[in-house]
Amino acid sequence: MQLTTDISVYQCENHGEDMGLSLRIDIDNPFGYATFFRKVLNKVSLDFNLIPRWSSLGYLDNAKALRDYLAGNGVPATWFFRNETTPGRRDISTFSRAPFDLALHAERTDTFENFAAEVRKWTRAMGARPTGFSKHGSGDRKLSRKHVMEYDAEAFIGFGNRAGFEYFSGNGTEYNQGFQNRGGLVYIPSVFWLDNPTLHTPGTTLDSVVEFSRENAVVVLVHPIWWGTQLEVRAQLESLIRKTELQGMREQVRHFRETSASP
Repeated sequence: MQLTTDISVYQCENHGEDMGLSLRIDIDNPFGYATFFRKVLNKVSLDFNLIPRWSSLGYLDNAKALRDYLAGNGVPATWFFRNETTPGRRDISTFSRAPFDLALHAERTDTFENFAAEVRKWTRAMGARPTGFSKHGSGDRKLSRKHVMEYDAEAFIGFGNRAGFEYFSGNGTEYNQGFQNRGGLVYIPSVFWLDNPTLHTPGTTLDSVVEFSRENAVVVLVHPIWWGTQLEVRAQLESLIRKTELQGMREQVRHFRETSASP
């Protein structure tokens, strides 16, 4: 596969525009780890897809609670669902209703054919084709039986272009890297890991991220399982919402397209 080398990097500080901050939510674990029973349900569901997606069993409990919290505060977010964590039919509309958007959290990414199969499966389950995607895992460990752990951003950019996606949100930790135009696909190299700040340069604070986002595009990543179980993550997200007005990721991407110079 031939990958494009057409790159333009964009930092809003060069244009005097206010790009702001958007929220990416990766739904990795449908049942969570709160109890031993939940851990078993979670593993069997992810590895073999044998557990019914019933609310009575706690399916997507943390994601639904986070959804209700964000909706109640009018906070936009993009929900990145794996094929193994997609909501039931009755819940799809509540995750896609404004100010929310849906995207693919891909895991079988070793070949374009497997990636395309992931897209088709996700589209059937969700009733609409995704416009953006991210990668489940950053290449450090295998997270479930069907998970492809290798992380190759250049290959994913090629997949996204070939499949006609608008954007690919990467897993890098240098949150201040600019968006890139990669042959028509908007590549977001990095995010600020709200629930794992140890990945960032020592001394990085939420205040510094908010300040940077006043003139530059920043994507903040949070996982419902950690928001639902760690008070510190909840407090950080609440603080973020108080200190800045978040916008949708697709809005960021489209603003980038409109204001960045063509290469």
